[in-house]
Amino acid sequence: LELLAKDCTKELCDLELDSDYLLRYKLNIPEDSSAVECTGCTISMELIYEGEAWISIAFSNDGKMVGSEAVIGTPVDGNVLKYIMESKVMSGVERMPESQQTLMDASIEVTDDGQTIMKFTKLMREPGE
Repeated sequence: LELLAKDCTKELCDLELDSDYLLRYKLNIPEDSSAVECTGCTISMELIYEGEAWISIAFSNDGKMVGSEAVIGTPVDGNVLKYIMESKVMSGVERMPESQQTLMDASIEVTDDGQTIMKFTKLMREPGE
């Protein structure tokens, strides 16, 4: 209920995905748009994992993995990139073309106390996605 009480357009909202995995997010609505219309809206996300690992989050229209779009961060090389999930096997995880790598302010790091933190801002509506 605390999640519903917050205005996630004004401050970061927290959602515990698992006991060691936290999602913080904020919806960014341009001044010349509305939450209903949402032209040019972005979402800023911060994922915090208690440990050192690659981390990801996926977006789906039907709640299924296959056909979804994922953002995957790998702290070893510092990459935070968008992927298409073509199947449930590793060979079906395909990096989107450079023209679709539209994440803003993307970063991933492992902190001194062992947390992996991935941050990015993503357009809410993108052509072909």
